Amino acid sequence: MGSGHTLLVDETGDVCINLLQFDKMASLRKSTKKSFISNELARTNWMVDGVCVHEVEFASGYRMYSACVKDTSTDTLIYVATPSENSTAELINSIRLKG
Repeated sequence: MGSGHTLLVDETGDVCINLLQFDKMASLRKSTKKSFISNELARTNWMVDGVCVHEVEFASGYRMYSACVKDTSTDTLIYVATPSENSTAELINSIRLKG
């Protein structure tokens, strides 16, 4: 069984792509990750180029913008976060899902 979570980060550390397959995670890890994603998706949001973008503000005041899309053919949730709402929407719109 794999971890069910892959994190891809660009060389700046600012662009994060999370690939989550909850059915491959241990129960505690699954619960923690689902809770994190649910909390993120409950934050302030608006549409940018057809993508529902969420604002994430850290205690330090640093802001990132996140969005999710699900590939139903592989049951993979793709969670993207970048420092720009437009970059987040562009990245989500560039993802080509199967099925």
